[in-house]
Amino acid sequence: MNRSTILNYHIVYEERSPIAMMKDEFIYANGLQEFQRHIKHIYDSKCNVTSLEHYIVRSFNKEGSFVITFDDGHFSAYSYAMPVLKDYGFTAVFFIVVKNIGLQGYLTWQQIREMADNGMSIGSHTMTHRLLNDLSPKEIYWELQESKNILEHELGKPVEFLSLPGGRCNKIVKKIAEEVGYKGICTSIVGYNYPNTDPYSLRRWTI
Repeated sequence: MNRSTILNYHIVYEERSPIAMMKDEFIYANGLQEFQRHIKHIYDSKCNVTSLEHYIVRSFNKEGSFVITFDDGHFSAYSYAMPVLKDYGFTAVFFIVVKNIGLQGYLTWQQIREMADNGMSIGSHTMTHRLLNDLSPKEIYWELQESKNILEHELGKPVEFLSLPGGRCNKIVKKIAEEVGYKGICTSIVGYNYPNTDPYSLRRWTI
C-alpha cells in the first residue's frame, strides 16, 4: 500500500550566530545548514512535495509524497526556512499560535502575509497553545474557531488545517475541528500516512 510522509519542523537557526532558545525548544531546532541538506535531499530524490490540501485530496495514492510543516510560528520560519524552500520551489504549511503573533521571537502579521503571498500555507496551532484534551468543549471550540476566524480575516484566505499543541487530542477535539470547518488535523503521532488514514489524525515525523 502506498505511503506518504509529513515532516514536522519548529525552529531553524543560523549555526554561526545561534538564537537564544529555551531547553525545551532546542530539541526541536535544526541548524540552517542541516535544514538545507534535508531540503536538497528531498529535491535530489525527486520526491513529490505538495500542499496539505492536495495531499489529502489527491496525493495519498502517490507513493513518496511529502508535506513539510512547521509548528508554533517562530520568526525563523520567515527568516531562514522560507528562503530555502523557495530556492527549491517547495511550499510548506506553517501552523501559527495566534496569541504569539508579534511577540519577540515570533512571526509578525506582515511576515505571515508575505509567506502566504509566496505560496506558503497557513494553518492554526490554536489561540494559546493550551493542551486541548485538558479543556472543556466550550474552550476547545474557542481555541479552534477563534484562531481560524482571526487568521482568515487577516490573511483573506481559508485556514483549513489544524496542528495539535503537544499532539494532544481526543474524540471531542476531532468532532469540534470538523464542525468549525477544518479539513484535517496534524498530530504528533509518528508514522506514515496511507490512503485509508483518517485526515483528522495525520501522522508526522518530527525533525
